Amino acid sequence: MVTTNRGASHRDSDLYAHAWHPSKLSEAIELLARKRNLLPQAEIIAPSVPSALNLGDDAAIEQWMTTVAAELKIEIEPIAITYAEVEQFVARAAPALVQLPMRAGDAAPYFLALLKAGKRVALLGSDYKTREVSTDLVRNLMCESLEQKILRETDAWLAQVEDASRRDVARARRTIAHEALIRSGMGAAQVGKGWIVLLSPGANLWRQARHEKMHLPLLKFLGIDAAQKAIELAAWVILGLVTLSGTIETGWLSAWAMLLLTGSVSRVPNQLVRGEIRRKTMGVKQWLIYNALKLDPDAIRHQGVGQFLGSIMASGTLEDRVGNVLMMVLVALVELMMLSVMLAFGAGGWLHAGLLYAWTAFLLFMCWRVYRSGKEWNLTYHQMASDLVESMVGHRTRLAQEERAKWHTDEDASLARYIEQSEHLDGIEAQLKALTTRGWMVVGVLGIAFPYVTTQIALDKFLLSVGGILLASQTLSELTSSTLTLIRGMLAWQQVTSLVRTADTTIENAERVPLIKRASPPPDGNSAVLMARNVVFRFYERGRIILDGCNLRIQQGDRVLLEGPSGGGKSTLASLLAGLRKHESGLLLLRGYDRQTLGADEWRSKVVIVPQFHENHIFTETFGFNLLMGRRWPPTAQDLALAETVCRELGLGDLLDRMPAKFDQPVGERGWQLSHGERSRLFIARALLQDADVIILDETFGTLDPENLQRAMNCVLQRAPTLMVIAHP
Repeated sequence: MVTTNRGASHRDSDLYAHAWHPSKLSEAIELLARKRNLLPQAEIIAPSVPSALNLGDDAAIEQWMTTVAAELKIEIEPIAITYAEVEQFVARAAPALVQLPMRAGDAAPYFLALLKAGKRVALLGSDYKTREVSTDLVRNLMCESLEQKILRETDAWLAQVEDASRRDVARARRTIAHEALIRSGMGAAQVGKGWIVLLSPGANLWRQARHEKMHLPLLKFLGIDAAQKAIELAAWVILGLVTLSGTIETGWLSAWAMLLLTGSVSRVPNQLVRGEIRRKTMGVKQWLIYNALKLDPDAIRHQGVGQFLGSIMASGTLEDRVGNVLMMVLVALVELMMLSVMLAFGAGGWLHAGLLYAWTAFLLFMCWRVYRSGKEWNLTYHQMASDLVESMVGHRTRLAQEERAKWHTDEDASLARYIEQSEHLDGIEAQLKALTTRGWMVVGVLGIAFPYVTTQIALDKFLLSVGGILLASQTLSELTSSTLTLIRGMLAWQQVTSLVRTADTTIENAERVPLIKRASPPPDGNSAVLMARNVVFRFYERGRIILDGCNLRIQQGDRVLLEGPSGGGKSTLASLLAGLRKHESGLLLLRGYDRQTLGADEWRSKVVIVPQFHENHIFTETFGFNLLMGRRWPPTAQDLALAETVCRELGLGDLLDRMPAKFDQPVGERGWQLSHGERSRLFIARALLQDADVIILDETFGTLDPENLQRAMNCVLQRAPTLMVIAHP
């Protein structure tokens, strides 16, 4: 229903009175995160707003919000709110910030802090108090200006087309026409901006479990499982009493049937709770991806494709086993404790319960043996997978340079070791499975054999002990099965955590988002685009110094040729200048600012490097995406026109004309449909289209023939604002 917001000014003033000024946005984000338990530590405090921040610039405000989120170790996700989604956003998006429409006379926009969502929204006011307002109030304020504009336009249009003789009918239907036109024409119109405050995907799994309130579904599951076991036990006791009494009574038989039916029905909520737990544990994959994307290429350079494939396979195994298996192991242990009490009240007494504890400990010891053997087996398995992938990648080289008789020498040795370890592991698992059920049945019967022979056992205690033995056998089987699955998850965890630890120790994730405009001149009036003073770099701590006291000054418009022998540090210097690596000491400035001030993203967007051919990649996407991925995606018409111009200047016009779909043409995995020269020129075009201040070409022209080399050089010299070319003498 479209509203005209009569009397909206009073309501609007109320909302604006509780809104946050941009100068206090850091406080708003911190309070939202703290009240929703998103902050990792109580002592973390949001930074104060810098005096240089332009509070009237939406882009600068958004960058500042991202900076605050990074400092607080949380995430803030920007959302463009459309007319069709505004009500849903306000009712469901909390904790979030919503930008209010600017009023006449306001120099900067105001923001609402949504603390809790629902039919009534809990607002966190700038006075630090919480109050509830209607979702319609927020929705009407955000949509009022757009609705009024459309209403005026539709009124004018209806006034032109309505028949004077049927003016009354037209007026009666005007409201319906207004609503229909607004719904059909305004659904995709943007009415504002919002920012959802989220827990960082990189937060440790324990924090994520607490945030998702994992204990609630776990308690539900334990309660449902305990009720199921009680129902099974009651059904067993009734069946035993009826069987041993020698008479079949309809009442007892009906009770037994009702218990069986109740036990079957109780499986439905059990499965629903399991599904809830499984959904909540999906954050494990996000956590793994987040940490994988933080990896430093230098820290993992020694690992091959096969090792990464093994880690990916292990991450899939880990995701399947997190949550569900831990839950099953916990449930089985709780059930065994309950069954031990049941056995203690049976014919065998506490001695019988002690036998159950001892047998459980013995089975867990066998599981530990499985883990120890599985650890060795897992290393061999992943090493074989790594070697296989590496052999597949280098198959053409082996065909050309290695004797066929020697292809499988190492593989045969690895396979023999793998078979030996597999047989040993399978033998331990077979023993464990046999001892779990059959072994316990023997031990359980022995627990009641002595009192059965020496004393007179009451029938109810005998039935209680027999039921406990059978239920314990079932629970022990579930425990060992779940533990074996958990062991596989632990082995997968060891495979994955090496990458996670590398990401945690090698990437600085606290670099600030740039607050300085890209066009800003250096503060000291220095005209140098790039400047290095006494830069020292080494790959590893206490390793050999690669660059020692490096000094460099590149002016705007310079064309620099850097020559030297292989291994002399040319590519290392280029990666430092491009912000791909961090120097150990010295000073490195881009237009007078260091990397900490500008931020890594800003630095890399203004100093673009085309790495050596073997380190550059074409993605399994379209030709246009591979060209414009560093500029903007999806592209504008101007971007595509500029990309076509650059491609034709580089001699890629014939390639573009041959492609049926032009820029939408897929280029295949790793660009296999393109020649080496075409890939090199695509890499050059990608850099030129990034609108950078400095372009660095690292041995980029080596694959080009003389004619295309001349074309590429002319294009680069004409279009690169400042250029550095690395080449051999």
